[in-house]
This record gives sequence, C-alpha cells and structure tokens, in this order.
Amino acid sequence: MMIRRVLSKLAVISGLIMVPATLLGQASDDGALAPGGDTVVARVNGDEILLGHIIAFASQLPPRYDQVDHRSLYNSILEQLIHHSLLANYGESRLPALKFLGENLARTGKAEETISAISAGMVTEERVRAVYEDRYVLSDPQQEFKASHILVASAEEAGEILGELRAGADFAETAKARSTGPSGPDGGDLGWFGEGQMVKAFEQAVQVLSVGEISGPVQSQFGWHIILLEGKRDRPIPSLEDARQEIEQFIAGKAVETVLIELTTGAEIERLDQSIDHGLVRNLEILQPN
Repeated sequence: MMIRRVLSKLAVISGLIMVPATLLGQASDDGALAPGGDTVVARVNGDEILLGHIIAFASQLPPRYDQVDHRSLYNSILEQLIHHSLLANYGESRLPALKFLGENLARTGKAEETISAISAGMVTEERVRAVYEDRYVLSDPQQEFKASHILVASAEEAGEILGELRAGADFAETAKARSTGPSGPDGGDLGWFGEGQMVKAFEQAVQVLSVGEISGPVQSQFGWHIILLEGKRDRPIPSLEDARQEIEQFIAGKAVETVLIELTTGAEIERLDQSIDHGLVRNLEILQPN
C-alpha cells in the first residue's frame, strides 16, 4: 500500500513547483556564463544541472512568467532545480519506485516533445484541406445506424425476451425492465453509430437488419443482445472546422508512424525478457525497499 501511495504522488517531482512571482527577485546573479545547453551551472552532490535544463524549464512556464525579468527568472528556476535534485536523490535512496518512475517520466516526456515537433512540421493548412477532401468530400459516404438493444446475461433469457417482443411487448419498456446494459434506463437507445464503433458481432448483426426489424439473440463479450434497428442513413459530411481536430490528429499520427517505422527498422532492439514471469507486471512488492 505504501508503494501505491508513492506512485500516486510521484509526479510532484517532475512538476512545476513554482514560488510566487513576488519572490522571484531574491536570488543573486553570479555573472554571465558561456552559452551552450551543456554548460554546467550547478552541482548537487555530484548531480549536474545544465543551462539546457533551465532553458527547458522556462519554456514550459505559463504566460504570466513572461513579465518576470531574466535574472530573477533564471535564479528562481535554478533554485527549483536544485530542490528537485535534492528531493529526487533523497527519494531514490529510500523509495526504489521513484527511480523507475523518474526514468519513465523522463523517457515519456522526451517522446512527447518529439511527437509535438514532428507534428508541428507536418500539420499544415494545405494538408488539412487535402485530407478533408479525400476523407470526407470525395470518399464514398459511410453508413450510420440507429439502434436500441436489450442486454442480458444468458441465451435462455434472451430467447424468452424475444418471444415476448414478438408477442407484442414494447421494446423500450422491456429494455427498461430487463436490460442490464447502461442504455437500459433509456429504453436501450444507442443513438447513431458508424462502422467500428460497436463490437464486431453487434455490428454484423445490425448490418443485415431492415429498419424496424428485431434481431435474434446475438452474443458478444458483454452478454446476449436483442437488437432493434430504428434507422439507416449516410453519415453527414462535417464542415472543415468541425473535422479539423480529427484531421490534424490523423496527419500527426501518420507522420509519427512513418518516423517510428524508420527508427525501428534501423534500430538494434534486443528483447531479453523471455524468462520473465509476466505475472510480475502487477507485483509492486518488488519495488519495496529492502
């Protein structure tokens, strides 16, 4: 339990523990240093703090810090990084989980910044408009379905309900009374959905129904469904602005995927975990201090 509590609070070490802006001018300035990201500006028990660390920290600050003078900002950030180093080293010596989480946070942070940089160069207005034309305007319209369902645990109960519906029972009222799914209180209404939004067995059953038709029992990993198809339509074409976010994510994803394929092809990757018991993935006891 102690490790779980530690893991839930570890992000503090990588967070921006900022002092109030009114205190930023209290540190002294020891003079100018030669420029360069690898320039060492402090050491904390041998742990080097570089000029690049300060610049990277400053780049993540909220806009209100743009008004702080450079000397005060520099000295305040340096103090923050010194404190972070002291806390990180203190924690790693007593809580091994901090070491592994810190390494994960650093790796993930660098990867996220790389993704942002790749995306920024690829997401242009010209590409956004081209993808919009290709995926929305010129492509064949995708079909959408409107359906309701009744979800139960067994084939026997599904068959019993189907008999009641065929005998004239109201679908929505039956769903409210019998369905175990989250849509039950709404009469089983699932609204409009398109390809890939429902589990495969459910989607396949809907595609062969006529509007107004009720399916036989359909099994999925969630249980047994009785489905009523209430409507079909071609998916409406969204405006460019409505589709913009999705398009930008698509372009960025493709760009990152291309880079990853190139990197993976050229990388020397060794997997040394053949003898590892995969059940250890949830064993936090391994990270308990000795």
